[in-house]
Amino acid sequence: MMLVLYLALSTLTGGSVYMAYSDAASKEALYQAKQANIDMQGVSIRFGWSLVLAWISGGAQLVTSFGFLLACRLITKQREVLEL
Repeated sequence: MMLVLYLALSTLTGGSVYMAYSDAASKEALYQAKQANIDMQGVSIRFGWSLVLAWISGGAQLVTSFGFLLACRLITKQREVLEL
């Protein structure tokens, strides 16, 4: 159960690192273009659907992992009650 939680956090961390790196890379590219007097007016830097799907996937994994943990807790409580 904890593996699913770990994977969800890994997915979200990976998406965050990707966004931070992409932001820094785009700022550096714009800075270098400005230094070289290159017109960047027509250039658009955006994140694609893969990043959106990664965030949705990470959120779904978190919900699933908490659901599994809750189910395990409920089953454990039921077993304790039945043993009494």
